[in-house]
Amino acid sequence: MHIIALASEPNSSKGGQERSLLDVCRSLHQRGHGVSLLYLKEGDLLEQYREFCTHVVQVHAYKVLRKKDLFRFIQDYLSVPKVKDAVVYSNQYYDCVMGYALARSRNIPLICHIRTPAPKQLDRSDWQQSISLNGIDQFITVSGQIKTDLIKLGFQEDRINVVHNGTNIERFKPAENFAQLRAEWEIPLDAKVFSYVGRLDQVKGVECLIKAFSLLFQQTRNVKLLIAGEPVVQKNSQGQDYWRSLQHLPKDLGIEDQVSFLGQVSNTVSLYQVSDISVLPSIYAEPFARSVIESMACGTPVVGSRTGGTPEALTGEFEAMLFEPNNEQDLFKKMDQVLNWRANDPTLGNRCREHIVKNFTLEQAINQIEAVMLREVSKLSKTVNSRKSA
Repeated sequence: MHIIALASEPNSSKGGQERSLLDVCRSLHQRGHGVSLLYLKEGDLLEQYREFCTHVVQVHAYKVLRKKDLFRFIQDYLSVPKVKDAVVYSNQYYDCVMGYALARSRNIPLICHIRTPAPKQLDRSDWQQSISLNGIDQFITVSGQIKTDLIKLGFQEDRINVVHNGTNIERFKPAENFAQLRAEWEIPLDAKVFSYVGRLDQVKGVECLIKAFSLLFQQTRNVKLLIAGEPVVQKNSQGQDYWRSLQHLPKDLGIEDQVSFLGQVSNTVSLYQVSDISVLPSIYAEPFARSVIESMACGTPVVGSRTGGTPEALTGEFEAMLFEPNNEQDLFKKMDQVLNWRANDPTLGNRCREHIVKNFTLEQAINQIEAVMLREVSKLSKTVNSRKSA
């Protein structure tokens, strides 16, 4: 099988969506499948694709925005090499116009992997998107919540496959020497460390986390909050104002010495390992955050908001670590509840990792994605052979 993957911008700063696509493509290559990449903008992940991809092709757009762009779109389409037993694999639903053109003209399957919240409604006036969405052979969603939302939009249930994100348990694992790691980070061994990993924008609820942490600091002084990620500063003033207010908030609450903005952290493994608890305070319907399963694979418990796909990751005993979105009081209570787990429940870290090993490994996710692709390639191949024999 040969995967023709469609990416927007292969850049690690874009979040889990782009890193997940790279994980899938690289893993499928390691299983003997061919991979070609189409992309719009260059990013820091591109060199990693070049290490294993048969073709790496930059295109100008995945849809025709204006009539004068039609010729360029056709040129891009013709630049995509033809390969046997291929499948088009789109990383997001609004890139599927090019994917649809490739799939229908070459009689190969089109699979769309949705790692973002489903649209609240479809733009019926966008005829290109409407045709391409209806032409998707199979959807893969990272949570059951997204599947439910797609069904509400009118898509057939049998076209939607839920495959939760998986993580590399060989990379994300507990620290070999916790005391030494704390020393390297210059953090006292007895300090209680909370961390957040993700982009910094309003839907992530980081200000709710800072306010809840402030409440915790009022009763427990030996605590720290590490915030890793880059701000999403839109061109409009609203985005800029949010980032400034987020920076000022710790000072306004009198906790500026306890809160550190780390910026983009390339080695998130070390950050998870040095932390006592990770927090995902998202306000919006978080699809299925990689940070949750990465942290737990490192033996670090997670407190997460009860929204989107997060309750599908924090199941069983870990359901007790869910809090109501944008509720700083509830978040404070959950943080306080699990604060002293190393002393009060020392096997919790091991149980976190066991939960991930059992349910959310990268290998398990790749098995399911590969199965969907092979099934569609086989199904289409049988249809073509049947037509030829007729």
